[in-house]
Amino acid sequence: MSPTSYQTALPRDTAIIIPITGLRVKRLGLADRFGTAKPATMRTDVRRMNRVQFGDDLQRVDWQEMESLFLRAPLGRRDANLLRRLFAASHVRCFAWQDGQLIGAGRAITDGVSSSAVYDVVVDPDCQRQGVGTQLMRNLLSKLPIGQVMLISVPGREQFYESLGFRRLRTGFVLMSGFDAWEREGYFVDDRVPPA
Repeated sequence: MSPTSYQTALPRDTAIIIPITGLRVKRLGLADRFGTAKPATMRTDVRRMNRVQFGDDLQRVDWQEMESLFLRAPLGRRDANLLRRLFAASHVRCFAWQDGQLIGAGRAITDGVSSSAVYDVVVDPDCQRQGVGTQLMRNLLSKLPIGQVMLISVPGREQFYESLGFRRLRTGFVLMSGFDAWEREGYFVDDRVPPA
């Protein structure tokens, strides 16, 4: 895969309508790329999923609506302008709309050769467990180079990513400007060695 071929997997400004029922991870080639992945277990309302459109057109996004989606999910307060900048700067992005309303999003960054990271996968609570998140992730993964894809899951959602073939790491570290919010939300293993 060439360093830029991930960008051509789905043409920009393309909206696709995908019914989730019957999709298999192996059929999408993800089983070969990401180990023994299996399809996520989900309740799928086929009629509802047939109305979901997926695309990556930044111009179509109402960033105030995105800010509200993050609050409802709940993934915390995110400023609409910051979200716009984050998604615009990301190499790969995917949005989901249902009846014109933004119901999901996700983004990824990559070196274009082997390593990638997925961020900000969000689905409206009313649309969760219906295949929207699975399709967002499959869309993102299909545009990323073969190699390794890292992500940090919201506590309690780890099983979703495991169903897509992701495995937990024994070692993983993060350096950030402030640890307090993530400590309160349960992201960290409390194994710090007290200073000597």
